[in-house]
Amino acid sequence: MIDVLHAVDLGVCSHLLGNVLFEMVETHREWGSRQEDRVAHLDSLLQRHYKETKEQYKLDGHLSLERIRRGGEWPALRAKAAASRRLVPFALALAVENNSGSLHDRWRLGAVKLLHRFYEVTAGEPMFFF
Repeated sequence: MIDVLHAVDLGVCSHLLGNVLFEMVETHREWGSRQEDRVAHLDSLLQRHYKETKEQYKLDGHLSLERIRRGGEWPALRAKAAASRRLVPFALALAVENNSGSLHDRWRLGAVKLLHRFYEVTAGEPMFFF
């Protein structure tokens, strides 16, 4: 049986988070001239988010380019399931802050909102929905 941890947390969620984070790294050139500098800035934003929210489930170690997108592969965040799931509010905040109103930005925001809502629904439900 397919479960939420493998299908969503380590599948859909990791790819969506990887894409959102990679887009931030690619579009925010003001964060630094090198990708590594921009990832470091993004990591500082994440650390602030963790501090403000007192998040219990965090990434092991710091955010890195290799963790967001391995060379030549599609973006997919490499993290444990709980850390990925709990990173969705951070991705939602990024999507809201970086919504220029373009079709792409609205789609990105919509996708993150739906994933966030999915986790809200499943957090309050028993193991089975019926």
